[in-house]
Amino acid sequence: MSTYKGKNILITGGASGIGKLMGEMALKKGAATLVIWDINQANIDATKAELSQYGRVCGMRVDVSNYEVVASSYEQVKGEVGHIDILINCAGIITSNKTFDQQTQQEITHTIGINTIAPMFVARAFLPDML
Repeated sequence: MSTYKGKNILITGGASGIGKLMGEMALKKGAATLVIWDINQANIDATKAELSQYGRVCGMRVDVSNYEVVASSYEQVKGEVGHIDILINCAGIITSNKTFDQQTQQEITHTIGINTIAPMFVARAFLPDML
């Protein structure tokens, strides 16, 4: 039996790259619902259109580096989809092609916010219900 069969799955960064591929795989393996959180609305819309052929897909524009946005979006997901069984934190960024010594303080802070703090914010919102 598939780990994904009948499960509600949420993927941050799910509208492109590895997150999108993981969403497609989960749907093909029988996920009940795929919830995509991403910052890029155009990519969310395109991914929903593409992956809906495999099952139910919901998408939300969410800035995962903002805890208040994460918390309110979590409540919206609970109301519209129900319990999330599997959470995949896949959102991540590379702010530029500059070497580290050439990055600005703002670029470093933004990268840490998305790549390190955001997965903690998302897990903190979902974990109590998952346990």
